[in-house]
Amino acid sequence: MRVLNVNHTLDPVNGGGTAERTVQMSRYLARAGVGCTVLTTSAGLDTRRPAGLESVTVVTVPLLWRRFFVPRVSLPSLRRLIAAADVIHLMGHWSVLNAVVYWLARRERKPYVICPAGSLRIYGRSQLLKRAYDLIVGR
Repeated sequence: MRVLNVNHTLDPVNGGGTAERTVQMSRYLARAGVGCTVLTTSAGLDTRRPAGLESVTVVTVPLLWRRFFVPRVSLPSLRRLIAAADVIHLMGHWSVLNAVVYWLARRERKPYVICPAGSLRIYGRSQLLKRAYDLIVGR
């Protein structure tokens, strides 16, 4: 089994619960002998990877727009990551990275699961953008 975990950041300060859940789940899967790759942006990460992810492949993509975590992605690279996975786990909801991976996974008929982590209800800042995201990407 090979799992691709996708989260917009692993930054423990700004990533909050979704970053911690992604790290913990990836750590557990790797210890259980499951091949695990994490796809994330470079936001808030320095050269050190989070503790316990030594046997996890961490793929980072740079950001084009930091405010909304808009990544600069290579579609061929993403396709290769998706093709190598047996299942894709998308953490969070309002994420450009998740949206791109979701569209590619559907196109490739790759199974995926989503953990919205409490972000389905529209609240807080950028409510208009969140409504637009739900219309374009879906709930």
